[in-house]
Amino acid sequence: MHQDKDRSSKWLLERFGDTVLKLAGMRGFTSWRLLPGEVVAPRRQIDGIIEAQFPNEDSPRLVIVEIESYEDGRVDRQVFQDIALVYVERLTIPDVISLILTPRGSPSATGRVELASRSGTVHFGGSWPVVRLWEQDAESLFADGDVGLVPWIPLARSTETPERLVSRCVERIESVPDATTRSALSAVTQILAGLAYPGIVLKHLFGGMSAMIESPVLDEAREILRVRYREEWLKEGLSQGLSQGLSQGLSQGKLVGLRDGIRDNLIARFATLPSGVEGALDAIVGLERLHELHRFSAVCNDPEAFVRKLAETGKP
Repeated sequence: MHQDKDRSSKWLLERFGDTVLKLAGMRGFTSWRLLPGEVVAPRRQIDGIIEAQFPNEDSPRLVIVEIESYEDGRVDRQVFQDIALVYVERLTIPDVISLILTPRGSPSATGRVELASRSGTVHFGGSWPVVRLWEQDAESLFADGDVGLVPWIPLARSTETPERLVSRCVERIESVPDATTRSALSAVTQILAGLAYPGIVLKHLFGGMSAMIESPVLDEAREILRVRYREEWLKEGLSQGLSQGLSQGLSQGKLVGLRDGIRDNLIARFATLPSGVEGALDAIVGLERLHELHRFSAVCNDPEAFVRKLAETGKP
């Protein structure tokens, strides 16, 4: 995942890991906690390992959580490696939540790996559920009432406009009493909403950067947001500048073309340009006025008639 999504997802796992269990349909647990993600191999970092206690079970279940921004065929092998590592470490097969945030990307994750030895005598594999956020129903997540689910809602299926859906998320977050949690939820929701709706600037719904909290958990995500929004502003300004420049350039080109056309008409018909016409034409900046003079320059009887026409209004 990209860093900003990593940081926000990591924060959600640390504070609201139970909501990820809910997204995968795991309910009824009585307690949970997030374990360190490093397992056996020092270079192997699992997004999250949740230890969840369920009623009538002697020991907690281990649940691997892997979160990806996009569909990617490599996700299956990555998850399978996680399962193998946890088994080596704990001698237990963990449950798995493979969470994919947006439908972009290919090939799709299948939630299954089947491996075999070269001789074909040994088979090793597994399967697990793949949770695709865009297949979740936003209204059902709202109805659950768990504020920890709110940051995921912009990624869920909805008939609402992005602005309306995110506004409802903001309204729900604003009901949280604790200011620190409220600000952090707003920041994380802002990041994930940006992933759900790339190119649509929704920051005004979150109160801009002032909604961010001073927390080391979100420092890097906050900086990435600043850079991203600065780039958006620059792109927006560049786009507007290019559009305005193109429009102005075309307009200026038309003015020059009409002035040249008038001069060419007069010289072609009368062999000379009447005195004072050159400067007077350059002073005219109205396209309609130049069009009028251009037409007249093609039909006037003599240079003096054009000079009189040029002086009729004296307006550019």
